Amino acid sequence: RVDRTRTTTWINNATSNVWPKGAYKAYVRWYLPKEAFLDDLTVNGVSVFGQSSRVYFEHDRLVIATAIEVNTQSSVVAELKYHFSFDLAKQAAYVFTDQNQSGKILNQYQATLSHPQSFRPSKITPQGNFANSQATFVFGPEETRIVGIEFNSIAP
Repeated sequence: RVDRTRTTTWINNATSNVWPKGAYKAYVRWYLPKEAFLDDLTVNGVSVFGQSSRVYFEHDRLVIATAIEVNTQSSVVAELKYHFSFDLAKQAAYVFTDQNQSGKILNQYQATLSHPQSFRPSKITPQGNFANSQATFVFGPEETRIVGIEFNSIAP
């Protein structure tokens, strides 16, 4: 099983509520593999799953959607948790990509992958930092966010 957590932060630096400044409102969507199962969606630590969120299929993808509002001089943090089945056999590979939303400015992106201690990475792209059965990858704003890891079983 693969567990994923996506954390997105919106910051509103406006100092006034006078147009065109003021609160920032958006309808946001996360497009997931159709095989994914939603565990929870929180906004500022409060679960909105099944309340002010929508879950539907579109273009062969599972879509999670909700509305956000970021008041002036504040921020909003959304955390999406989901999982999907993945059988890590004696030798297996895991590849994922995160596509940036058009028009969205991304300062930095970090992906962390935890794996069982009975497996070790044998091929990795791009180079990451490894510690305590975790691989961490950091990407700049313009970098392609694709991670690939091949695992080998460690003999008992």
